[in-house]
Amino acid sequence: MLGRLDAVLITNEHLDHFHFPSLLKLERTVHIYVGDYTPNFVAENLQAAGFKVTRCKHNEWVDSKDLLFKFYVGCFNTPFWERRVYHPYIISKSDPGARLIIQSDTLINPLFIKDIKEKKEKCPTLFVATNNSQIPHKGVPGAFDNIYPSEEDTSNQALQLLSEVTCTYTQEMPEVRHVFFSGGAYIYDSPNSIPFKYSDIKSLGNLASQLSIGRRIHGLEPGESFNSLTGEILHEPWSNLDASQKKIYAERLNSISGATIPSILKEAVTGNYKDEEETIADIKLIENEHALLARMIVGTALGKVLLSLNNFIKGSLESERLLIIYRLSPTHKKAYHLNLNKVTFEETDIDEEAILKYPFGVEWYLKDFASILKGEIQVWEVATTNMRQWYLGDKLDSPIAFFYKYFAEQIRPELANKITQRHVLN
Repeated sequence: MLGRLDAVLITNEHLDHFHFPSLLKLERTVHIYVGDYTPNFVAENLQAAGFKVTRCKHNEWVDSKDLLFKFYVGCFNTPFWERRVYHPYIISKSDPGARLIIQSDTLINPLFIKDIKEKKEKCPTLFVATNNSQIPHKGVPGAFDNIYPSEEDTSNQALQLLSEVTCTYTQEMPEVRHVFFSGGAYIYDSPNSIPFKYSDIKSLGNLASQLSIGRRIHGLEPGESFNSLTGEILHEPWSNLDASQKKIYAERLNSISGATIPSILKEAVTGNYKDEEETIADIKLIENEHALLARMIVGTALGKVLLSLNNFIKGSLESERLLIIYRLSPTHKKAYHLNLNKVTFEETDIDEEAILKYPFGVEWYLKDFASILKGEIQVWEVATTNMRQWYLGDKLDSPIAFFYKYFAEQIRPELANKITQRHVLN
């Protein structure tokens, strides 16, 4: 049985933080709190499932049984799709020395640090740090991979990660004595899925503790809890790690080689088309979406970069500078380029030298993209497993960074709502 819960705090609506199937396992007496900026569909679906939901103003204290807490808005200097993330700051009434700040996907808001320095808030003693690095193994697809050669130095990734999470994040919070890793294991349970580098937070925590002076670093696994009074790691009987699944992931990690790395774009994440009628329907769906897509691209950072280019590898550029390739099957493709003069997508022949002709492009399965548009899966589920792209410059100006914004919950809440409602209805 699940232990007593005083409250559940939703830090953001991304499904790796707002996992509705897990919430549905809770007693409906549990009080759920969300922030001011949390999309309406989150609260509405929780209420439809029978929960009491309270929307909290940020930076205002809330009293809930043994807890006092407030929501701090995430750091302002963060990618668009992370801008409604909250840092809950939680104090235990029964143990006032236990003061917890949860990072959750962005850097800690400077206003919180300012409040600590000005003695408006007591410094946290416990810190949940997000390992959101999502670093793939060499040869394994990653969301911001670039077909063009990269000069990025990856030789010190592990040390940089440990330094940032254990030192940089806490340097303005000197009273923190315990740091807890979270995140970093954002993977999909398919035969070809391989955990990200450094996603074994138990091992990462043990290693970090050996290198850390003055504080302990922990990687709690499912079923483990931390007693702030004694400093003990306890095992809760209501949750158990799936040992067989962990063994499978460990075996995949230990056997990574050129022969075992899955082929990119071998098949769609969402499976194969049943018939031609389904394929034609999805082609029509994405072509209808192209009108909005073209206008949105031109108005973003990606559009500014596209408009600023005049020359490329093969000489002067025409008005077509971005290509989207949709795979209907492993061997059958359709391609559309963005005409900047007309602000429209136009179907085009697939050139074997596309990456030399178009400075920006992305390739993925038609069925996967159509499933995103239908609210059946989220863009993250494709970007981290089954697409490839090419681009010039910074990764935040890449095609996939644009799609992260385009499909972000604050832009397309109706799509995230469809995914959540399936769990409500089921």
